[in-house]
Amino acid sequence: MSDYLPHELVVKIFTKLPVKSLLRFRSLSKSWCALISSPDFIRKYTLGLVQTSQKVLIMNNVMGGKDIYTLHEEDRLPLSSGEGYQGVTAVEYPRVEVQIAGSCNGILCLVDMALRMCLWNFSVRRQVMIPKHPLRSRSSNMTVGFGFDRIANDYKIMTIHYGDTLRPYIYTRMTATWTPIAPPAGMFYHLRCNSYLIDATLYWVASDSPNIPRCIIMTFDLTSHVFGTIPLPEPSFDLSSHVFSTIPLPEPCWAFEQLGEFNGALAVMCTKGKDPWIWVKKTESNHVSSWSVFLKLESPQFIVGQLLQPTFNGDLLIHTYPDFQSDGDDRVYNTRTGGLSRLLRFIVYCNIRMNTYVESIELLDKGTPCGETIKWSE
Repeated sequence: MSDYLPHELVVKIFTKLPVKSLLRFRSLSKSWCALISSPDFIRKYTLGLVQTSQKVLIMNNVMGGKDIYTLHEEDRLPLSSGEGYQGVTAVEYPRVEVQIAGSCNGILCLVDMALRMCLWNFSVRRQVMIPKHPLRSRSSNMTVGFGFDRIANDYKIMTIHYGDTLRPYIYTRMTATWTPIAPPAGMFYHLRCNSYLIDATLYWVASDSPNIPRCIIMTFDLTSHVFGTIPLPEPSFDLSSHVFSTIPLPEPCWAFEQLGEFNGALAVMCTKGKDPWIWVKKTESNHVSSWSVFLKLESPQFIVGQLLQPTFNGDLLIHTYPDFQSDGDDRVYNTRTGGLSRLLRFIVYCNIRMNTYVESIELLDKGTPCGETIKWSE
Protein backbone atom coordinates (compact mmCIF):
# COMPACT_ATOMS: atom_id res chain seq x y z
CA MET A 1 0.00 0.00 0.00
CA SER A 2 2.86 2.37 0.82
CA ASP A 3 4.00 2.13 -2.85
CA TYR A 4 0.74 3.69 -4.04
CA LEU A 5 -0.22 6.10 -1.27
CA PRO A 6 1.62 9.24 -0.12
CA HIS A 7 3.39 8.91 3.22
CA GLU A 8 1.19 11.60 4.78
CA LEU A 9 -1.97 9.67 3.86
CA VAL A 10 -0.56 6.42 5.27
CA VAL A 11 0.16 8.21 8.56
CA LYS A 12 -3.37 9.67 8.63
CA ILE A 13 -4.90 6.22 8.04
CA PHE A 14 -2.73 4.60 10.69
CA THR A 15 -3.69 7.17 13.33
CA LYS A 16 -7.34 6.02 12.97
CA LEU A 17 -6.61 2.32 13.47
CA PRO A 18 -6.99 0.40 16.74
CA VAL A 19 -3.87 -0.58 18.66
CA LYS A 20 -4.27 -4.28 17.88
CA SER A 21 -4.15 -3.58 14.13
CA LEU A 22 -1.05 -1.38 14.43
CA LEU A 23 0.80 -4.07 16.36
CA ARG A 24 0.01 -6.60 13.62
CA PHE A 25 1.02 -4.20 10.84
CA ARG A 26 4.48 -3.78 12.37
CA SER A 27 5.32 -7.31 11.27
CA LEU A 28 4.26 -6.75 7.62
CA SER A 29 7.15 -4.53 6.54
CA LYS A 30 10.25 -2.85 7.94
CA SER A 31 9.06 0.58 6.80
CA TRP A 32 5.70 0.20 8.57
CA CYS A 33 7.43 -1.08 11.70
CA ALA A 34 9.75 1.94 11.70
CA LEU A 35 6.83 4.32 11.12
CA ILE A 36 4.54 2.92 13.83
CA SER A 37 7.40 2.72 16.36
CA SER A 38 8.66 6.26 15.70
CA PRO A 39 8.26 8.89 18.45
CA ASP A 40 6.63 11.29 15.96
CA PHE A 41 3.89 8.80 15.02
CA ILE A 42 3.33 7.75 18.65
CA ARG A 43 2.84 11.42 19.51
CA LYS A 44 0.31 11.90 16.67
CA TYR A 45 -1.56 8.78 17.72
CA THR A 46 -1.70 9.94 21.34
CA LEU A 47 -3.07 13.36 20.37
CA GLY A 48 -5.87 11.60 18.49
CA LEU A 49 -6.95 9.81 21.67
CA VAL A 50 -8.85 12.92 22.82
CA GLN A 51 -11.89 11.80 20.80
CA THR A 52 -11.54 8.12 21.73
CA SER A 53 -14.07 6.50 24.03
CA GLN A 54 -12.55 5.00 27.11
CA LYS A 55 -12.94 1.41 28.26
CA VAL A 56 -12.98 -0.14 31.71
CA LEU A 57 -9.75 -1.71 32.92
CA ILE A 58 -10.33 -4.26 35.67
CA MET A 59 -7.50 -5.29 37.94
CA ASN A 60 -8.05 -8.51 39.85
CA ASN A 61 -5.74 -7.96 42.79
CA VAL A 62 -4.72 -11.49 43.73
CA MET A 63 -3.95 -11.83 47.41
CA GLY A 64 -0.28 -12.71 47.74
CA GLY A 65 0.08 -13.28 43.97
CA LYS A 66 0.43 -11.52 40.66
CA ASP A 67 -2.33 -9.17 39.51
CA ILE A 68 -4.50 -9.90 36.47
CA TYR A 69 -5.68 -7.11 34.15
CA THR A 70 -8.55 -7.25 31.64
CA LEU A 71 -10.08 -4.58 29.38
CA HIS A 72 -13.80 -4.25 28.66
CA GLU A 73 -16.35 -2.17 26.79
CA GLU A 74 -18.88 -0.61 29.14
CA ASP A 75 -21.66 -2.86 27.82
CA ARG A 76 -19.48 -6.00 28.02
CA LEU A 77 -18.35 -6.00 31.62
CA PRO A 78 -17.70 -9.43 33.21
CA LEU A 79 -21.07 -9.74 34.90
CA SER A 80 -22.50 -12.80 36.60
CA SER A 81 -25.42 -12.70 34.16
CA GLY A 82 -23.17 -12.69 31.09
CA GLU A 83 -20.18 -14.51 29.64
CA GLY A 84 -17.77 -13.38 32.36
CA TYR A 85 -14.20 -13.20 31.05
CA GLN A 86 -14.87 -15.57 28.13
CA GLY A 87 -13.01 -14.35 25.02
CA VAL A 88 -11.34 -11.50 26.93
CA THR A 89 -7.56 -11.04 26.81
CA ALA A 90 -6.19 -11.26 30.34
CA VAL A 91 -2.67 -10.12 31.19
CA GLU A 92 -0.81 -11.17 34.32
CA TYR A 93 1.53 -8.49 35.65
CA PRO A 94 4.73 -10.04 37.07
CA ARG A 95 5.07 -7.94 40.24
CA VAL A 96 3.03 -8.36 43.42
CA GLU A 97 1.30 -5.88 45.73
CA VAL A 98 1.26 -2.93 43.34
CA GLN A 99 -1.33 -0.16 43.18
CA ILE A 100 -2.46 1.96 40.25
CA ALA A 101 -1.41 5.49 41.18
CA GLY A 102 -2.73 6.97 37.93
CA SER A 103 -3.77 6.29 34.34
CA CYS A 104 -3.11 8.57 31.37
CA ASN A 105 -2.98 7.99 27.59
CA GLY A 106 -2.89 4.23 28.02
CA ILE A 107 -0.06 4.30 30.57
CA LEU A 108 -0.56 3.05 34.11
CA CYS A 109 1.64 4.42 36.88
CA LEU A 110 2.18 1.49 39.26
CA VAL A 111 3.69 1.80 42.73
CA ASP A 112 4.34 -0.68 45.54
CA MET A 113 4.78 -0.22 49.28
CA ALA A 114 8.57 0.08 48.88
CA LEU A 115 7.89 3.12 46.63
CA ARG A 116 9.20 1.30 43.57
CA MET A 117 7.43 2.71 40.53
CA CYS A 118 7.05 1.94 36.86
CA LEU A 119 5.05 3.10 33.85
CA TRP A 120 3.25 0.20 32.16
CA ASN A 121 1.20 0.14 28.97
CA PHE A 122 -1.26 -2.73 29.17
CA SER A 123 -2.07 -2.47 25.44
CA VAL A 124 1.48 -2.99 24.15
CA ARG A 125 2.79 -4.92 27.18
CA ARG A 126 5.80 -2.68 27.80
CA GLN A 127 7.07 -1.00 30.96
CA VAL A 128 9.60 1.64 31.94
CA MET A 129 11.09 1.45 35.43
CA ILE A 130 11.31 4.68 37.44
CA PRO A 131 14.49 5.58 39.37
CA LYS A 132 14.33 5.15 43.12
CA HIS A 133 12.44 7.90 44.92
CA PRO A 134 14.58 10.16 47.18
CA LEU A 135 12.47 9.17 50.22
CA ARG A 136 13.26 5.49 49.58
CA SER A 137 10.09 4.04 51.09
CA ARG A 138 6.39 4.78 51.01
CA SER A 139 4.55 5.83 54.15
CA SER A 140 0.87 6.14 54.99
CA ASN A 141 1.33 9.91 54.77
CA MET A 142 2.22 9.93 51.09
CA THR A 143 0.11 10.49 47.98
CA VAL A 144 1.02 9.92 44.33
CA GLY A 145 -0.25 11.54 41.13
CA PHE A 146 0.48 10.93 37.45
CA GLY A 147 -0.32 12.80 34.25
CA PHE A 148 0.78 14.25 30.92
CA ASP A 149 2.04 17.79 30.31
CA ARG A 150 1.06 18.61 26.71
CA ILE A 151 3.12 21.79 26.61
CA ALA A 152 6.34 20.00 27.51
CA ASN A 153 5.22 16.74 25.81
CA ASP A 154 6.27 14.92 28.96
CA TYR A 155 4.82 12.47 31.48
CA LYS A 156 5.20 13.47 35.11
CA ILE A 157 4.81 11.78 38.48
CA MET A 158 4.07 13.87 41.56
CA THR A 159 4.47 12.68 45.14
CA ILE A 160 3.63 14.57 48.32
CA HIS A 161 4.75 13.46 51.75
CA TYR A 162 2.66 15.26 54.36
CA GLY A 163 2.87 15.52 58.12
CA ASP A 164 4.70 18.21 60.07
CA THR A 165 5.89 19.55 56.71
CA LEU A 166 4.90 19.05 53.07
CA ARG A 167 7.61 17.51 50.89
CA PRO A 168 6.57 17.43 47.22
CA TYR A 169 8.72 15.85 44.50
CA ILE A 170 8.17 15.63 40.76
CA TYR A 171 9.57 13.15 38.26
CA THR A 172 9.71 13.90 34.53
CA ARG A 173 10.19 11.14 32.01
CA MET A 174 12.38 13.31 29.77
CA THR A 175 14.97 13.97 32.48
CA ALA A 176 14.40 10.65 34.29
CA THR A 177 15.08 12.41 37.60
CA TRP A 178 13.24 13.30 40.80
CA THR A 179 13.27 16.98 41.77
CA PRO A 180 11.97 18.64 44.96
CA ILE A 181 9.62 21.55 44.28
CA ALA A 182 8.15 24.36 46.35
CA PRO A 183 5.28 23.20 48.59
CA PRO A 184 1.85 24.87 48.42
CA ALA A 185 1.10 27.91 50.51
CA GLY A 186 -0.46 26.89 53.78
CA MET A 187 -0.58 23.44 55.30
CA PHE A 188 -2.61 20.41 54.27
CA TYR A 189 -3.32 17.19 56.14
CA HIS A 190 -4.85 13.80 55.45
CA LEU A 191 -4.44 13.89 51.66
CA ARG A 192 -6.90 11.37 50.30
CA CYS A 193 -4.91 8.48 48.81
CA ASN A 194 -3.93 9.12 45.19
CA SER A 195 -4.89 12.03 42.97
CA TYR A 196 -7.49 12.36 40.22
CA LEU A 197 -6.39 13.64 36.82
CA ILE A 198 -8.44 15.86 34.48
CA ASP A 199 -6.60 17.38 31.50
CA ALA A 200 -3.24 18.51 32.94
CA THR A 201 -4.40 19.10 36.52
CA LEU A 202 -4.17 16.74 39.48
CA TYR A 203 -6.81 16.90 42.21
CA TRP A 204 -6.64 15.70 45.80
CA VAL A 205 -9.06 16.02 48.68
CA ALA A 206 -7.32 17.13 51.85
CA SER A 207 -7.95 18.73 55.20
CA ASP A 208 -6.59 22.21 55.87
CA SER A 209 -6.56 21.65 59.62
CA PRO A 210 -4.93 18.89 61.72
CA ASN A 211 -7.72 18.88 64.33
CA ILE A 212 -10.92 19.93 62.54
CA PRO A 213 -11.30 17.58 59.57
CA ARG A 214 -12.69 20.09 57.08
CA CYS A 215 -12.32 19.05 53.43
CA ILE A 216 -10.91 21.10 50.59
CA ILE A 217 -9.74 20.18 47.08
CA MET A 218 -6.04 20.76 46.42
CA THR A 219 -4.91 21.11 42.80
CA PHE A 220 -1.57 20.87 41.01
CA ASP A 221 -0.92 22.12 37.47
CA LEU A 222 1.47 19.72 35.71
CA THR A 223 2.66 22.46 33.34
CA SER A 224 3.27 25.40 35.70
CA HIS A 225 3.97 23.25 38.82
CA VAL A 226 1.68 25.57 40.80
CA PHE A 227 -0.61 24.39 43.61
CA GLY A 228 -4.11 25.74 44.17
CA THR A 229 -7.33 25.01 46.05
CA ILE A 230 -11.02 24.61 45.20
CA PRO A 231 -13.80 24.62 47.80
CA LEU A 232 -16.10 21.61 47.90
CA PRO A 233 -19.84 22.12 47.29
CA GLU A 234 -21.92 23.64 50.06
CA PRO A 235 -22.60 22.65 52.71
CA SER A 236 -19.03 22.00 53.78
CA PHE A 237 -18.02 18.37 54.06
CA ASP A 238 -16.30 16.67 56.94
CA LEU A 239 -14.24 13.52 57.21
CA SER A 240 -15.86 12.24 60.37
CA SER A 241 -16.83 8.90 58.85
CA HIS A 242 -13.23 8.06 57.93
CA VAL A 243 -10.38 6.62 59.92
CA PHE A 244 -8.26 9.74 60.04
CA SER A 245 -10.90 11.71 61.94
CA THR A 246 -10.99 11.50 65.74
CA ILE A 247 -13.83 13.97 66.37
CA PRO A 248 -17.28 12.34 66.48
CA LEU A 249 -20.07 14.46 65.00
CA PRO A 250 -23.83 13.89 65.24
CA GLU A 251 -25.63 12.19 62.35
CA PRO A 252 -26.57 12.94 59.71
CA CYS A 253 -23.45 14.76 58.57
CA TRP A 254 -21.79 15.22 55.19
CA ALA A 255 -18.94 12.85 54.38
CA PHE A 256 -16.79 13.08 51.27
CA GLU A 257 -16.44 9.79 49.38
CA GLN A 258 -14.89 10.05 45.92
CA LEU A 259 -13.57 12.35 43.20
CA GLY A 260 -14.60 11.64 39.62
CA GLU A 261 -15.20 13.08 36.17
CA PHE A 262 -18.41 13.73 34.26
CA ASN A 263 -18.29 14.96 30.65
CA GLY A 264 -14.79 16.29 31.20
CA ALA A 265 -15.72 18.18 34.38
CA LEU A 266 -14.69 17.52 37.97
CA ALA A 267 -17.25 15.59 40.00
CA VAL A 268 -17.46 14.68 43.68
CA MET A 269 -19.52 12.10 45.48
CA CYS A 270 -20.55 12.58 49.07
CA THR A 271 -23.04 11.08 51.47
CA LYS A 272 -25.44 12.55 53.97
CA GLY A 273 -26.58 9.77 56.22
CA LYS A 274 -27.06 6.91 53.72
CA ASP A 275 -27.92 9.09 50.72
CA PRO A 276 -25.12 9.61 48.14
CA TRP A 277 -25.04 12.86 46.17
CA ILE A 278 -22.99 13.56 43.05
CA TRP A 279 -21.99 17.15 42.32
CA VAL A 280 -20.38 18.42 39.10
CA LYS A 281 -18.31 21.59 38.74
CA LYS A 282 -19.50 23.22 35.51
CA THR A 283 -17.92 26.17 33.72
CA GLU A 284 -20.39 28.71 32.38
CA SER A 285 -20.02 30.90 29.25
CA ASN A 286 -18.43 33.68 31.33
CA HIS A 287 -15.68 31.21 32.42
CA VAL A 288 -17.03 31.18 35.98
CA SER A 289 -17.41 27.68 37.40
CA SER A 290 -19.88 26.54 40.02
CA TRP A 291 -21.07 23.31 41.62
CA SER A 292 -24.43 21.80 40.71
CA VAL A 293 -26.14 18.59 41.80
CA PHE A 294 -26.04 15.93 39.08
CA LEU A 295 -27.64 13.07 40.95
CA LYS A 296 -29.05 12.19 44.36
CA LEU A 297 -29.60 8.54 45.28
CA GLU A 298 -32.26 7.74 47.84
CA SER A 299 -31.05 5.06 50.32
CA PRO A 300 -29.34 2.82 47.74
CA GLN A 301 -28.80 -0.84 48.52
CA PHE A 302 -25.03 -0.59 48.21
CA ILE A 303 -22.01 1.18 49.65
CA VAL A 304 -20.94 4.03 47.38
CA GLY A 305 -17.55 3.70 45.71
CA GLN A 306 -15.52 4.78 42.70
CA LEU A 307 -17.01 6.89 39.88
CA LEU A 308 -16.33 5.79 36.29
CA GLN A 309 -17.48 7.33 33.02
CA PRO A 310 -16.17 5.35 30.03
CA THR A 311 -18.37 7.15 27.44
CA PHE A 312 -20.29 10.41 27.12
CA ASN A 313 -23.68 8.74 26.58
CA GLY A 314 -25.03 9.76 29.96
CA ASP A 315 -23.91 6.66 31.83
CA LEU A 316 -21.98 7.11 35.03
CA LEU A 317 -20.84 3.87 36.59
CA ILE A 318 -20.38 3.51 40.32
CA HIS A 319 -18.12 0.65 41.39
CA THR A 320 -19.78 -0.19 44.67
CA TYR A 321 -17.92 -1.54 47.66
CA PRO A 322 -18.82 -5.09 48.74
CA ASP A 323 -21.53 -5.20 51.37
CA PHE A 324 -20.20 -7.84 53.74
CA GLN A 325 -23.61 -8.18 55.34
CA SER A 326 -24.76 -9.83 52.10
CA ASP A 327 -22.60 -11.83 49.68
CA GLY A 328 -19.54 -9.54 49.70
CA ASP A 329 -19.41 -9.29 45.89
CA ASP A 330 -18.40 -6.24 43.85
CA ARG A 331 -21.14 -4.58 41.82
CA VAL A 332 -21.48 -1.80 39.28
CA TYR A 333 -24.37 0.67 39.38
CA ASN A 334 -25.42 2.51 36.20
CA THR A 335 -26.86 5.93 37.05
CA ARG A 336 -28.79 6.22 33.76
CA THR A 337 -30.48 2.81 33.76
CA GLY A 338 -30.60 2.29 37.50
CA GLY A 339 -29.19 -1.20 37.04
CA LEU A 340 -27.04 -2.80 39.72
CA SER A 341 -25.00 -5.71 38.35
CA ARG A 342 -22.69 -8.16 40.07
CA LEU A 343 -19.11 -8.38 38.80
CA LEU A 344 -17.32 -11.69 38.47
CA ARG A 345 -13.83 -12.13 39.84
CA PHE A 346 -11.24 -13.58 37.48
CA ILE A 347 -10.31 -16.04 40.19
CA VAL A 348 -12.03 -16.73 43.49
CA TYR A 349 -9.64 -15.10 45.95
CA CYS A 350 -8.97 -11.58 44.74
CA ASN A 351 -10.11 -7.97 45.08
CA ILE A 352 -11.45 -6.03 42.09
CA ARG A 353 -10.23 -2.55 41.25
CA MET A 354 -11.40 -0.54 38.24
CA ASN A 355 -10.07 2.32 36.11
CA THR A 356 -11.18 4.01 32.94
CA TYR A 357 -8.56 3.34 30.27
CA VAL A 358 -7.88 4.26 26.65
CA GLU A 359 -5.73 2.01 24.47
CA SER A 360 -2.54 3.56 23.07
CA ILE A 361 0.92 2.74 21.72
CA GLU A 362 2.79 4.88 24.24
CA LEU A 363 6.08 3.26 25.41
CA LEU A 364 6.19 1.16 22.22
CA ASP A 365 9.63 2.66 21.51
CA LYS A 366 10.81 2.48 25.12
CA GLY A 367 11.24 0.14 28.05
CA THR A 368 11.05 -3.63 28.12
CA PRO A 369 8.34 -6.23 27.37
CA CYS A 370 6.17 -6.95 30.40
CA GLY A 371 2.99 -8.95 30.90
CA GLU A 372 1.97 -12.53 30.16
CA THR A 373 -1.32 -13.39 28.46
CA ILE A 374 -3.37 -16.00 30.33
CA LYS A 375 -6.80 -17.60 29.92
CA TRP A 376 -9.85 -17.56 32.17
CA SER A 377 -11.34 -20.83 33.33
CA GLU A 378 -14.75 -20.89 34.97
